[in-house]
Amino acid sequence: MKCPNCGKEIANDSRFCEFCGTKIVQKVDGTHVFNEENKRLEPVDNICVFCGERRSEHPEDNIYMPLYKESDRLNVVVYRKVSYKKIDIGLARCPHCKGIHQKQKNLTWVYTIIGGILAMVLLSIFTNETILSILLGIAISAFIWLIVRAILEKSISRREKILTKQEAAAKYPIVQTLLAEGWTFDQPTA
Repeated sequence: MKCPNCGKEIANDSRFCEFCGTKIVQKVDGTHVFNEENKRLEPVDNICVFCGERRSEHPEDNIYMPLYKESDRLNVVVYRKVSYKKIDIGLARCPHCKGIHQKQKNLTWVYTIIGGILAMVLLSIFTNETILSILLGIAISAFIWLIVRAILEKSISRREKILTKQEAAAKYPIVQTLLAEGWTFDQPTA
């Protein structure tokens, strides 16, 4: 392998050029490079994976989806513990698709807050327990958030003719490989 800065021959697994000191970026599978500082895989190509039409203008426009792999689980009568590995996979995203994702996020919170307030009001009308109404309202809000988030992502993505985050992530060969090796989009719980 040659150093991209000075052109001298260096070892294939070099992290720095021994002649000029240039940091060598190691490509993972041709689609991503590993960013050691942020501990994540960043996309090499800047074509938006969601719409396939526009380009990512800045690394902060990209979205980084976590993948998890359970490494150890302990269940003892009343004690549970789970250990897992996590890696963030970068998906190139254009400003247009970033705006669509922000709209999904904002609408999710609006519907969750409205649903939670409505639940608290209805519970306080039908029960005399204010604290109970507030606690149940919060629990219902969390439930609403989970449901609304999934529904809105799919419906808005279909309407805007872009891929969902998991559909976009699954297009990358490295993600397909990690999923086949037991990695998942869902964080392991004890």
